[in-house]
Amino acid sequence: MNKLTLVSILFLCILSTAFAQSGDEDTDAKYFFSAAAGLNFTQMQSSGDLYKQSRFGTGYRIGLQFNLFPDYDFQQFLIRLGAYYTKEVSESKNSILLQEVPVVAQAEINSASVELFFAYRFATEATVDVYLGGGFQFQQKINKDDEAYTFLNPDGTEIPVFNKENPSIPLKFQTEGPKAALGPFAELGAFIPIGDKQLSIASGISYAFFFTNSSAELKLEKANLYITASYEVF
Repeated sequence: MNKLTLVSILFLCILSTAFAQSGDEDTDAKYFFSAAAGLNFTQMQSSGDLYKQSRFGTGYRIGLQFNLFPDYDFQQFLIRLGAYYTKEVSESKNSILLQEVPVVAQAEINSASVELFFAYRFATEATVDVYLGGGFQFQQKINKDDEAYTFLNPDGTEIPVFNKENPSIPLKFQTEGPKAALGPFAELGAFIPIGDKQLSIASGISYAFFFTNSSAELKLEKANLYITASYEVF
């Protein structure tokens, strides 16, 4: 059973528990699903020069969120579970020498991700319900290594960063690329009523560590700024 399966099971268990609590007659819980979409601004980071001083690239995120207010009128808390498809893009500012040729490292990572988020609502009776919170996210890369991690040659051609079949490249690249990332995030946002539905606008920052299969001293990390809008669907 892989990491993504385990996280998915945990996600479903928490969701089931949330529904059970929402049905308790002693509470006035409010919950709803919302469709979310937004932009990612990602900076890759690494040990060594691979992604040294990388630029923030622009990607996107789309997904579905489950929002739970355990006791809507009296408690100032929000619990959110989210599942997303994300695209994160970044490129190193500096070139490195690969087989005596200057190349630039690029990343274009497509992921399936899940997150668990807890927040404090500042004014439950206000029209604009502002919140601040944090949580953790797990991301599983779903595109191939030779699409996710590439070097850009001066002539514009791209070659994979990680290649187990090429003994002429540095040892740290003779391996598989990292497949998953895990890390914390913080978010500031607000719910705005639109008729009998809720619109949410949020901005946040996350920092994630990649799991790597490399046998060499190569660690990948990333910082991500994001802006997301979500709208209640049911």
